[in-house]
Amino acid sequence: MIDDVHLIELALLTDDTIVSINRKDRKKFCEASVYINTLNSIVWADPHKHRTDIIQWLNAGANPVEEWKLGYVTS
Repeated sequence: MIDDVHLIELALLTDDTIVSINRKDRKKFCEASVYINTLNSIVWADPHKHRTDIIQWLNAGANPVEEWKLGYVTS
């Protein structure tokens, strides 16, 4: 998780978007978003999990997808 904290820092300084295959750290950051509200808006797209959508999504401007946000909670 410490290795990917730079991804969080960059996302917060730019467009709140991370594209990474590191599911383990994504899960940890999701859990941390309960306590660190700043993480809630960060979109973490996994190019393996979202393989069919990722290129189109990036080409269309990478608009935030609610389900990909670290703070997303299913209702």
